[in-house]
Amino acid sequence: MSAEKRVLKRLSAEAAQEEFAKKRKTPVVPYHALYSSIIDAVITDVSQMTIPIDDHMVIRGHGVFDTCTIAKGRLFRLEIHLDRFLNSAKRAMIAHKWTKDDLRSIIMQTVALSGQRDGNVRYFMSSGEGNTELTPEGLEPRFFCLVKGGPEYQVGDEETEKVFSSEELSKKGVDEVTVRQSEVCSKSPFLATFKTTNYMVNCLQQMVARSKGGYRGISLDVNEVVLEGSVCCCAIVTLEGVFKTPPFDRILNGTTVQRALQHTRRLLELPEEPKGDGRQAARRGAWNVLKKVEQADFHVSEVFSAREVFWLSGDVHVEPIVRLDGNQIGDGVPGPVFSFLMHEFANDCLFEAECAVEVKYEEATVPNGCA
Repeated sequence: MSAEKRVLKRLSAEAAQEEFAKKRKTPVVPYHALYSSIIDAVITDVSQMTIPIDDHMVIRGHGVFDTCTIAKGRLFRLEIHLDRFLNSAKRAMIAHKWTKDDLRSIIMQTVALSGQRDGNVRYFMSSGEGNTELTPEGLEPRFFCLVKGGPEYQVGDEETEKVFSSEELSKKGVDEVTVRQSEVCSKSPFLATFKTTNYMVNCLQQMVARSKGGYRGISLDVNEVVLEGSVCCCAIVTLEGVFKTPPFDRILNGTTVQRALQHTRRLLELPEEPKGDGRQAARRGAWNVLKKVEQADFHVSEVFSAREVFWLSGDVHVEPIVRLDGNQIGDGVPGPVFSFLMHEFANDCLFEAECAVEVKYEEATVPNGCA
């Protein structure tokens, strides 16, 4: 229809709600619940899961977020994510009213009301809505908590010893590419080191990577020193057996890579080779390879010559990179340190009480007439 013939309609609030309900696209990954501090309640109708157009998180990118995995009815590593979330809010100068206990309670209740026992929870804090200025002076910060996912997010099974990565990924790995500053300029250290909702650079980095046949894209600085992926941290195992990942002075302090550093350091403290099958066999394979663990800058040439390279993200995901810019990494297949970390993350999520908190679904109440 031409612009001259097009006639816009002015809808009532009720009619607009009906149109949104009919035309809101179904999310690729199901959304099950959204808490909004605007109404201080949980919504389960996807068409009503909205943020005001003048929220400064939308119009100015003035917001922060973090995430957490839901595994078998438990929130995995929620505390470390909340600590990072609150630090991000402080650095973003969002003067909010919530304590860590407040946020934990809201998140846990939202998950309980969603009924989801496997999935992902993502929570946001904005500097507020009510004007289109640059500063949020006079505005009230807002908090939103979204629960998404379902069976496709299941991360493990005690009986079958399933682990996080798919069988295909475990056998084949992924092809990856580098992304240089001439293609996408990386974030400044100030913005890169806390988790804001301004992901323009991340989006462009991944778009460039996909256009070149890659996946996330390994960002390099002007000296071709490795930074990070679009939404993940990069780690390598050198031919000398050094587990190495970049320091956090120019990249996000990834919670997954922090846990990987803990696991690899603990492995090196073992006085003798692990015995047994399954997880112990994976530990034995890595124990025979690893000699040292460090956080240090490394040039892309070290990636090309590495024994193993992988992505670390989302607390439970480790993805082996077997080719970079068309060049084979190591033996061209996922290696023993990848297998070790995959099993350790699975064990963390399924069995380590220190890593997860139980969601009290039985205490979630839905009043009559509410959805």
